[in-house]
Amino acid sequence: MTNLPKPSSVRGNGIWDAAQQGISTLANAVISLLVVTALSMEDYGAYSYAIAVTGIAMSIMNAGLGGLVVRYLVEHRSQNRALVTAMLISRSALACAGYACAALLALTAGSEVVLVATLVALVALFGKALEGPEAWFLSQLRSRRTATLRVSVTLVAFSARLAAIIFFPSLLVFVALFVLEAILSGIAILVAYLREPDSPGLSRPDIRTSVELIRESLPLLLSGIANQVTLKANVIIVQALLGATSVAVFSVAARISELAYFLPVVFMNSLLPHLMSLRFESEDHSAYKAMMKKAYGRALWAGIGVGLVVGVASAFAIPWIFGPEYGDSVPVLAIYLCATPFVFMAAVYSKWIIVEKVLWASLVRHCIGAIVSIGASIALVPVAGVTGAAAATVLAYVSASYVAAFFSRLTRGQAILMSSAWLYPLTLIGRRRTGGMQHRGGRS
Repeated sequence: MTNLPKPSSVRGNGIWDAAQQGISTLANAVISLLVVTALSMEDYGAYSYAIAVTGIAMSIMNAGLGGLVVRYLVEHRSQNRALVTAMLISRSALACAGYACAALLALTAGSEVVLVATLVALVALFGKALEGPEAWFLSQLRSRRTATLRVSVTLVAFSARLAAIIFFPSLLVFVALFVLEAILSGIAILVAYLREPDSPGLSRPDIRTSVELIRESLPLLLSGIANQVTLKANVIIVQALLGATSVAVFSVAARISELAYFLPVVFMNSLLPHLMSLRFESEDHSAYKAMMKKAYGRALWAGIGVGLVVGVASAFAIPWIFGPEYGDSVPVLAIYLCATPFVFMAAVYSKWIIVEKVLWASLVRHCIGAIVSIGASIALVPVAGVTGAAAATVLAYVSASYVAAFFSRLTRGQAILMSSAWLYPLTLIGRRRTGGMQHRGGRS
């Protein structure tokens, strides 16, 4: 029988994981914006395209194996050695598949420079494949170990990129540093796993187990690919139809918005253990439902507030920091930020999906988002250029984060909660008035 971990250990594990994700996301977004100042528009467009295509390939390599393998590692401690080995083999095989698919996709770029940059960036897949043993650390509630390693590698890579911006501002240098960071991270986690005192180590490769893992993760694999297509399809289509300069204009707006988008993800990762305790530790789910309603309300209005602040500040900052040639990024960002409230609510919705174990809902919403993203981009980019790509992004986010929830009876309740989130300020006002009236009544 497996001993249940202490709640404090679960919370601590989640906090370390969330902190690492937050630091890495913020550092990558900041450095990507700094690279804008060091490269020409065409080279920055090529760099952004290469990273976007690699992101799609990463979804193939990851295949949703992380959570699945962590569960197996917890349930079958005696088989940990074989499972970790199978995880490494599966990720390596999927990295090869991801590289091949992404390389074919890059052929549509219409530029040799963009193609070469993409083929080099895709080498990062094989470094990321080595991060498979991280699942063992997670199953042991030792996120602090891998989080420390990841943050250390991120800070080293951040420093190297800053040096490159100052001394070696070259497209291939930045792409090479992107690959180097992935390789260092993978090696660091693999070595840490092998040197851990109670590590089960690695066994003789078992292809059958690896194939079985990939087969079971197929729904999560498809969901991950669909999610990346939702996020990155517009970049691929803009490159194919308008070229690298337009990708640069669009990517500046996308990177600025990402500085805001990581906030709800970090917050909800740390809140997830609390939601699970409310859901399963009491037969009365009223507190859990109240928490979900409050979370959607806060997420929506936080998204509106953050979007307004970022939009107003960026209208002045973009031409000043990046130059007048990026002036077209301002209206693109203004459109892009209209999705912020729905992105914030999606962070809440995704955790509800995990808590309720309705993982198929994740596949459905990401597939809908991918279809809308591709269709809207193809329709709007030839007509409206990069602003059309931004509008397509907003439509995709709204469809995936909100509209898709109406499609099933099981998820429709969450769609209704998201709809009621617009009234959250009125709810707060009503509570304060009620509380004030009770206070005055008590005094009388």
